[in-house]
Amino acid sequence: MATEQRNQQGTGKHPHKSTKEPWPHQQAQAKKKTAHGASSQAARSSETKGGSKTSGAAASGASEEEARNAEAEESEDDRDTYVSTLLAIAQMDSEAAVAYETAAELVSAAEIRARLQDFAGDHRRHIDDIGQLIEQIGGDAELAAPPPETSVFSMLALAVASMGDQAALMALVGNEQFTNATYSTALELVTDPEALALLQRNLEDEQRHIKWLSQHTRMAAEGSKAADPDEEEV
Repeated sequence: MATEQRNQQGTGKHPHKSTKEPWPHQQAQAKKKTAHGASSQAARSSETKGGSKTSGAAASGASEEEARNAEAEESEDDRDTYVSTLLAIAQMDSEAAVAYETAAELVSAAEIRARLQDFAGDHRRHIDDIGQLIEQIGGDAELAAPPPETSVFSMLALAVASMGDQAALMALVGNEQFTNATYSTALELVTDPEALALLQRNLEDEQRHIKWLSQHTRMAAEGSKAADPDEEEV
């Protein structure tokens, strides 16, 4: 028994101690593993945050793209409406020009004939000017010149011109009332400065037309009364 105790003391063993302290190199390896695990976790966290930022940036970019597309579509709609308005006015001018040309061929007074031809020329100029503006914004100006047989204005002028100069002028006054009202309305709707200036100039022509027509319609009526002294005064 004594010999066994001495052997145990000599070897430095402690029979009741069940755990061993790790060697220094083992402690270093454990620290490296811990540090590596923390680094990996931090990297994953960073990737997660980076992914969130990337997703957020992508979503923001998609929203901006959608906004730009919506704005482009709205701009295109506005352009189409703008072109349609100018085309309608140019078509009206085309019909008015044909009506003046038709009436000019049928009236008997040379002075009236020459003035109606001048007015037809004004309307032709309107068509050309509006057509140039339509082409600048991408429209088709050729749609603004309907054939004479489709012009309501010219059909009306043709129908009444055989009744004399006064009847022809009265029909043209009706046409000019319509064109004046159309130009006045267009000036309230159009916002482009170049278009506004053009429409204003054209409206001034229309006002000059209707003023002359109204005056000569009254003069024709007075002349008709003077030529028929038996007609009773109303």
